[in-house]
Amino acid sequence: VYGGGGSQEFVCTAGAKAYKAAASSWTDITGAVTITAGQNNVYTFATFQDVLIGCNGVDVPWKWTGSGNLAALGGSPPTAKYIATLWNYLFMGGIATDRGLVRYADLNTFETWTAGNTIRPMSYGSDYITGLVPFGDMVLVLCRKSLRRITYDTTFTPPFVHRTLIEGIGCPHQRAFVNVDDRAYFIDQNLRVRSIVPSDVVNAYDVPDLSADKIPNTLSTLDLSRRWYICGTYYRPFNTVLWSATTQDGSTNNYIIILNLRNNK
Repeated sequence: VYGGGGSQEFVCTAGAKAYKAAASSWTDITGAVTITAGQNNVYTFATFQDVLIGCNGVDVPWKWTGSGNLAALGGSPPTAKYIATLWNYLFMGGIATDRGLVRYADLNTFETWTAGNTIRPMSYGSDYITGLVPFGDMVLVLCRKSLRRITYDTTFTPPFVHRTLIEGIGCPHQRAFVNVDDRAYFIDQNLRVRSIVPSDVVNAYDVPDLSADKIPNTLSTLDLSRRWYICGTYYRPFNTVLWSATTQDGSTNNYIIILNLRNNK
């Protein structure tokens, strides 16, 4: 859902096209932008200065102002999978050429990508970035086998500090991480349901396993190799978090995991 200039639009990608919802139909807004079709070429989105920006790690990121068609994002941005905005900065990660690097545009811009605007929260190896999420007063860097954070501190130049929060627990994709008011819920790399609360103290973080005594048999039927494509959302009327996932006999997401936040099960 894109909200800019006091209005809201529902925007999605399907196949090689992008659409916005109308009253009873869908309007093609792809224009001249390239969107490579494929069930695993999944977009992440962010709104910055009333402009919707999308990236999928395959094609050039694009922008949409709320009217007309999409346009390629200018300034030579990275080909990235993940995007986040905070402190009037636009961040991208999951970069095709360096999966351990975060790049950011100049302050208050989204089309000036200075070469030196980089943050390396990790040494890229078996662990790598799987998402960027605004979380409290930080950008949470989701990784395959860890959770890290970027905070804002003007005593440094550039004004960013990165720290490791938790080793050994990761999140397979930004879409598997769901913010709900003062906390978040996510599926970890081993297909366990976990929660996390923002904290200013690095060693105070706790990510309890909510699935330990509730749905372990159900989660064991999911396809571990397709954990990268889990997608979650929060449904406020029922106070539930829902994730779509793939069972071991499937090739696309065909199963829904439901977490009832009234009793965490």
